[in-house]
Amino acid sequence: MMSRCKYAYGTWRCPLNALPGKGYCYWHIPEDGKKPDDKKLEKLKERKIIGVYFKKADLTGGDLQGVDLTYANLEAANLEGANLRRARLEQVNLRGANLTATDLRGAYMWRANLENAKLVWADLQKADLTMANLQRAFFWQAKLRGANLEEADLQEAKFTSADLQKARFMKAKLRRVSFENANLENAKFVEGDLREADLTGADLQGAQFEKADLREANLTGVNLQGADLTAANLQGANLLLARTDSKTVLDEADLRFANLYLSYLDETKTLRNAKIGEKEINEIVGDCFSSSKFFIFDFNKVARKNKDVALKLLEKGLVYYVNEEDRVVIFDNKSNRIVRLAEGRKNKYPVEEIEDKGLTEKLKNLAKDKDFLYNRNNRVSLYEASHEVYNNLYYFYIQNGRIEEALKVHYRRGEVRRKLLKGKGPLNWLRSWLFEFLILKLLTGYGVEIRRPLIASAITVLAFSFLFWVTTGIVKIVNGKTMPPDVFDYLYYSVITFTSLGYANIQPNLAVGHMPQLLAAIESCLGALMIALIIFVVTYRVSR
Repeated sequence: MMSRCKYAYGTWRCPLNALPGKGYCYWHIPEDGKKPDDKKLEKLKERKIIGVYFKKADLTGGDLQGVDLTYANLEAANLEGANLRRARLEQVNLRGANLTATDLRGAYMWRANLENAKLVWADLQKADLTMANLQRAFFWQAKLRGANLEEADLQEAKFTSADLQKARFMKAKLRRVSFENANLENAKFVEGDLREADLTGADLQGAQFEKADLREANLTGVNLQGADLTAANLQGANLLLARTDSKTVLDEADLRFANLYLSYLDETKTLRNAKIGEKEINEIVGDCFSSSKFFIFDFNKVARKNKDVALKLLEKGLVYYVNEEDRVVIFDNKSNRIVRLAEGRKNKYPVEEIEDKGLTEKLKNLAKDKDFLYNRNNRVSLYEASHEVYNNLYYFYIQNGRIEEALKVHYRRGEVRRKLLKGKGPLNWLRSWLFEFLILKLLTGYGVEIRRPLIASAITVLAFSFLFWVTTGIVKIVNGKTMPPDVFDYLYYSVITFTSLGYANIQPNLAVGHMPQLLAAIESCLGALMIALIIFVVTYRVSR
């Protein structure tokens, strides 16, 4: 009498007979490398057999359409070219399996494990992969149009050139995933975790990213026309050459420390409702070169040398995009800490408290080799990139009636221009100090702050009234008689000299020499300059 297969899963027991002396039926016997023929596969399709053991099985080109393989073990199995259309693959183990060109259209793969699986050219259109494990899976040119990947774990998976139109990734784990050149038109990433994701060249038209986490993501050259990024976190993201249109939504999106160089975000009016931050990332990194306390690491070089260090830096969000796809890490050599940028008072940026002492030590050792440091000659290009960003933001705010924001951006634009001139030869360096710094910045705040020329004028008047008093530099004439001047007279004379009005009753005291005349001439010149600057600031603000 033949014994029954002893495989059981919960309350379900295998109804088939066991193989002689094996204790299990053909489907459950734990033997690797099975190669069932077409007849066996047909029988499998006819029955509902839970927990089939197909580890390392050869199912190349097999017809398994509509089969129920719930809880099956297909680890490292070869299913290349197989037909699994509308198959039930609930909680199936496909770890490391070869699913090249496999037809999985409409397959139900809830909680399936496809870690490290190869799905090149696979067809998963309208497949249900809810909560599936797809870590490090390879989907090159795969078709996932309309697939459901809600809450799936896709960390470090690669979807290069894949078709993911209308795919659903709500609340999915997509950290360090690659969507390079993928078609993600109308895909849904609501509340998805896309930190450090690579979306270079992806088509994101109409995609939904509401409340998605895109920190340090690479969106170089992406098409965001019609995309919805409401309340998305794009801190530190790279938006180089990213394209938007009037339908793109950026309301409450966080773009602080994002690289906006050469982007087209100003095509959408909702940019005015996004968080930009006081200082642009390229300017911040350029400023770090001014201090000997900072080391600026070239992250790409560090990653080639030590992948573990690079991975930890990414996980802690300490890598920033600058210029044209360069990535840098800022290290404070004096405090032995890695800098995490955050909005702070007077543009001071606190450093991240790093508990991992080994990480900081490795970076310090790398700093001994200057090949790992970001080229200091890139400072000029950083400021050029920053100036371009500020320039675009300025005109965007002006066109949309955001005058105060425009004036703030104009101030930063002036600062970057001054810093840029300092690195362009001795004559430009001199100009940056005498004109850009002394006159434009200190005295007018680049035409933004009316209080600066007013305060400078008041200081000038008071200073010269004091000098006239010290030198006994004025003569007061009342009804043809000389009278001793008092404090108010010195102040009065300084004011009328500053404004170039002049009155005959108070004159320079030539009895003490030419010093009073010299002081009066200097104050008149300064007065003309300050009045011109006041008119300049008032005119500039009114004209905006």
